[in-house]
Amino acid sequence: MGENVTSVLTEREFYGFITNEDMEQQNQQYQAPQQQPASVSPLSGSDIGFPPPPKKQGSQIGKWAIAIGGALLIIGIGGWVVFKGMNTSDETNPSPTPESDTLSAIATPDPTSTPEPSATPKAEVLDKSKIKVEILNGTGKAGEASFLKAELVKLGFKDITASNAETQDETFTTIVFNTSSNISETAIDEITKELGKLYNEVKTKKRSLDGADISITTGPRKGTSASATPSSTPAD
Repeated sequence: MGENVTSVLTEREFYGFITNEDMEQQNQQYQAPQQQPASVSPLSGSDIGFPPPPKKQGSQIGKWAIAIGGALLIIGIGGWVVFKGMNTSDETNPSPTPESDTLSAIATPDPTSTPEPSATPKAEVLDKSKIKVEILNGTGKAGEASFLKAELVKLGFKDITASNAETQDETFTTIVFNTSSNISETAIDEITKELGKLYNEVKTKKRSLDGADISITTGPRKGTSASATPSSTPAD
């Protein structure tokens, strides 16, 4: 009997025919007593594990950005300095002219020019007794050269010669100072002032002279005039 029921149920299940009894049996099988959930003891603070705080990715990225920016800035400045230095060296040191393939460039030394020795300036003649004075009478009046000689001796001049000028109708007195004698300015001023006291008009010149440091051609003295008829005889 039991075998028949089993076979019958099997056939029913096989063909999909389920009776009310079958349904009740299945419900009884599935309606198992519900189990009470196990009591859960409260967790202490030490048993609770908190996840580690997330890393601050933003700050790390900022640091990397600053580091990369600083490196790029340093590289840029270094490149600019190198480029500037190359341009400066190109301007100051022009590229040498390529040598010829056939001729070798041999530097020809510049001839060293020997500097000419500078002329040692003569010392000024301060001792009036060593100054050679030449007096030429240009008035045609006798004794004019001797008169001036005596006046110059009073000033300290000793080396004095007196004679007649080529012309005897001079209207002013001329003093010529030898440019090669380097006479002191003191002596020049003294003679010029003294003759200015004696003669109507005095003119001074500087040129090269032969045999004298100072040459004086007399003209009319103050209070006199030039001789109307020049004397043919020496009138020193």
